[in-house]
Amino acid sequence: MIHKALNIQEKQLLEGNTNLEDAQKKRTALSLELQWWHKQQAKATPGVIPTVVQLDPNVKVEHEKLCIPSDFDLMERTTLGLLEASICKMKLREGKANLAVAGICNALRHENLLLATKSQHTKEKDGKIDDYPSLHEKDMYQKDAAKSRELGDGKMTDSWIWSYGRLRGMSVSDKTEFLAQADRVHWFRTRAAMFRWIEEVEILEEEF
Repeated sequence: MIHKALNIQEKQLLEGNTNLEDAQKKRTALSLELQWWHKQQAKATPGVIPTVVQLDPNVKVEHEKLCIPSDFDLMERTTLGLLEASICKMKLREGKANLAVAGICNALRHENLLLATKSQHTKEKDGKIDDYPSLHEKDMYQKDAAKSRELGDGKMTDSWIWSYGRLRGMSVSDKTEFLAQADRVHWFRTRAAMFRWIEEVEILEEEF
């Protein structure tokens, strides 16, 4: 429940550069989520029903209160039976914050590595930027190693982008494997993050 509320809160932060049509679609979807949330909330914490009923129906959905523990002071949380929910919310917030900090650290490491590589490459290749030809739509073509040969394939050759940098000198199958490996790294990192979230939620559910 609390995890769902935090997700709704994030959706309430509509992007400032969102166009009018997209913003309206987001508000409509958010309105439905809020209706669902308050129904579930009434079952789980009936003590907040009077507060929910008194909410201003004319307020924009991005400003509507969810009536979660942080919307009440300590005395109100105690009276409404929201103390356990407030602890759960705090732990989930800490989990998200820790994940965000870890993401920042990884991004900084990545940026530092890129800067170091760029600096080294600039020193080694100074004055050779003109070696790169212009990039055109036709340069996006690459032979698919997984497909059978077809008539006319012999006349088609891979463009220059497949012979630069780390892809230089690789066979078609090696290039495919190299690029697939990069996708695997991203997939496994995303999968690991998902499992961390699931584990965190399961721990919190066991505690409460």
